[in-house]
Formats: sequence, C-alpha cells, structure tokens
Amino acid sequence: MENEEMTTVELWDLIPQVAGQRRAEVMVALANKLTYRNRKDALALCLSAVEIYESLGEKAPIAEQAEAYVALANVFEKLEQYDRAIPALTKGLELLRVTGFEFEDDLLRKLAEYHGKVGNWQEALSYQLEAANFNELVGDEEFLAISYRNAADCLVELERLAEALVHYTTAVEIFRKLKQLDEIGNCYQKMAEINLTLGNVIEAIALGEKSLNVAYFNFHSESPARTHLLMMRAYMAQGDLEKAGQYLVDAQGLAQYSNDKNWDLIAEVEQERINHMKAGGIDAQEAQARLLTIREMIGG
Repeated sequence: MENEEMTTVELWDLIPQVAGQRRAEVMVALANKLTYRNRKDALALCLSAVEIYESLGEKAPIAEQAEAYVALANVFEKLEQYDRAIPALTKGLELLRVTGFEFEDDLLRKLAEYHGKVGNWQEALSYQLEAANFNELVGDEEFLAISYRNAADCLVELERLAEALVHYTTAVEIFRKLKQLDEIGNCYQKMAEINLTLGNVIEAIALGEKSLNVAYFNFHSESPARTHLLMMRAYMAQGDLEKAGQYLVDAQGLAQYSNDKNWDLIAEVEQERINHMKAGGIDAQEAQARLLTIREMIGG
C-alpha cells in the first residue's frame, strides 16, 4: 500500500516496524497528513526524517530527501516560522533541481513569499524574476504573468514604483491574451495606486475606472471597495469633494456589508470619511471616537 493511501493510524503503526530510508518516507507521508491538524507532531516527524536522510549521506535518494525538506518548510510555514522555512525550502529546491523537477517555479514563488514575510523584499524580487525566467523558458504564459505581477508587488514594497508599473504592464499584456479579466482588473487597481502616489491623478482615475468596470462583473466586494477608496482619494486630490463623496459612499457600502468583514479595510474607509468630512468643514469628532474604538479592538 502506498504511503499516501494509508491512514494516519496505519502510518503511526508502521513507523516502529521500519528503519532507514523507508522509515523516513513513512514519517514524511505522515507529517504531510498532520500538517494542518497537529503541527507539533508534523514538525518532529519532518525533523527526524531529515536527520535520517542526512545520516545516509550519498546513499540518500535525492527526490525523497528533497520531499522531506519541502515538507519541513511547509510545517514551518504553517507555524509562521518563515525564517526557518527559508533554508528548508532552499535545500529542497536545490535537491529537486538535480532531479529535473518540472514545477521549479512553484517553489521559487513560494521562496519569494517566505522572504516577503520576513521583509527581505530584494530576495523576494530575485526569486519572482527567476520564476518568470523559468516560465518564459518553458512557455507557460499564465504563470509568467503571475510571476511578473508578483515581482511588481515586490518592487512596490521596495518603493521602486516606476519599475513596478513596467512589470504590472507586462503582466496585463499577457493576462489580456489569456482573457483573464479579474487579474487585469487587480493589476489596474495596483497601477492606479502607484500613479496616485506619484501624483499622476488623471492616470490614476483612468486606471481606477477600468478596474471598477471589471469589478462590476465580480462578486468579491473587498477589491472594488479598495478601488472606490482609491478613486475617492484621487478626486480629493483634485479638490472635487462631491465626486469623492460618491465614491466614498460606495467604498463604505462594499466594505461594511460584505459577508466576511475586513475590519482593517472598514477602519481605512472610515478614516477617509473623516478626512472628507473635515475637508468639507463638517465636525468629525463623533466619527473619530467610533474609529478609535474600532482601532483599539483590532490593534490598529
């Protein structure tokens, strides 16, 4: 019976009956089943499996050893210990490259995600671009666009906004060929935010409107809420309080009446409502008191 087809009880029972490579394989299979339910045991199993493979030296099968390191990284990820997940996944990727692993870009993007979690945005960018190169080499246009979009996200974090716009534009061009309009709308939203930051208000409004046109056919409320908020800020920058108010009302409705409330977003919208009130000469003390309560509760 294959490890993946065995139950957790069967795998636990099998461990004392086997040794060496076989024992490590069973431990990794069991850890993969336990990762979401019992992370402490999953971590102990992965560490033991890695230790076994390392003790085997050159006799250790490369693919199976790599799987152990990837499983270990996955457990560290679930534990939000990204600084420990990085070296584990790096080792796993290094070993898998020897085997000609065909999904290398998935692990590159995952490594980029881990580096982003610990604030290493330059490293994250490098891995996203490496993933893009891999996708281009194998001709995978969908993941090429995703890698460019992710690279643009990293550039935003690095405050290299002009470069980010270039990468978002490249991603949009590919997504357009693939007719992935949701992805295009999300990119337009991010491009609009960049343009607003750079002071290109007219361009920000144009991109924001395109994003909202796509979002009109989308039932997810958080992204349109953020785009309406962006449009409100853009019109505020132009001094058009009436138009800004219209977008603010829509942002408020989308944020507050979503099934899954994002309280950080609600607080952000409320802050902009207060800014709008002050700009119009309206007393905002009561609204500020409400916002303070919310921020105390969410820790913002």
